Amino acid sequence: MGYIGGRLNVFMIALVSLSMVGTAGATLYYQEQMENGDTSTENVKKEVQETREKLQQKQKELNSTEEELQNLREDMEDFSGITEEIQEAESSREELENELIRAEQNVSQTRSKLEDKTDELEKVRQNLQRARKERDDAVEEANENERRVIELRNEIDDLAQRYNSLVEDYDSMYTDCQDADDCSPGRNPPGKYSR
Repeated sequence: MGYIGGRLNVFMIALVSLSMVGTAGATLYYQEQMENGDTSTENVKKEVQETREKLQQKQKELNSTEEELQNLREDMEDFSGITEEIQEAESSREELENELIRAEQNVSQTRSKLEDKTDELEKVRQNLQRARKERDDAVEEANENERRVIELRNEIDDLAQRYNSLVEDYDSMYTDCQDADDCSPGRNPPGKYSR
């Protein structure tokens, strides 16, 4: 904006100087023609007319220059508005960059938490596998113990049957001995087995 304003000021000074030089030159020329007296009245009128036309032309140029100056001022105002928009865009960009930084930080924190949770999940899976193996081992051991209990119960039942059979055989032998009176004198006869 300072560069444009400087160019406008130089342009205006040059334009005003040119106008003044042109006007001064025309005036001096007119005075010289009047002092010499050699020029006819028609020539003087012609010179005056030309001078007026030049002045009108300069006025038109001045008016055009003023219009251009006004347009430049409007352009400068528009440029000022654009500058504000650029500043607002820059501010918005900085805010977006800050939001992006915060978002990246949040993503990094989330990834870290996810990694921690993944490690915890892996530990839980390992613990679960160990627990399942221990459970399977315990179930296998319980089944083995149950089978052993069944075997022991069967052995106990077999022993009980054998015991009862032996007792019955003994009682039968004792009864037969008593009935046959086959027990020798002086010998201690077997007593009745008491269960």
